[in-house]
Amino acid sequence: MAHARADHPPGAKSLNITDSENRPPLITRGTPEAEIVPELAPQPSDHLVPKRRWSAFHETDLHRTLRARGIETIILCGGSTEIGIASTAYGARDLGYNLVIVSDACTSSKRALHDQLMREVFPRLARVRSTMQALEMLKPRA
Repeated sequence: MAHARADHPPGAKSLNITDSENRPPLITRGTPEAEIVPELAPQPSDHLVPKRRWSAFHETDLHRTLRARGIETIILCGGSTEIGIASTAYGARDLGYNLVIVSDACTSSKRALHDQLMREVFPRLARVRSTMQALEMLKPRA
């Protein structure tokens, strides 16, 4: 299992020119918001991916690590549906992974945008499933 988490240094600012104010990243390294919830805490055999950009694939070793392990399907969940989840989902699709996005295990402060992505956008690049449906998919077939 791989766990990607925000690893922005304190005080870091975006280098991109945008229409929104240039503010520090919302989640910075060492803060409680950057921690992985205890229920999904990484195990010793898991791979931790420090993210310094929105996508878990951008300038990380995630793609190489997954391919080396023969992984073809990614189950994606986490915070910031419209930012980290979307960026990582597009990256996974572009790299040729099968993708399952667990809709009720993704969060956003912008609920309407979350719902629109799950309903209109993500089904074009992934299978969108509930937690229960994703767990059912993981059961061994008889």
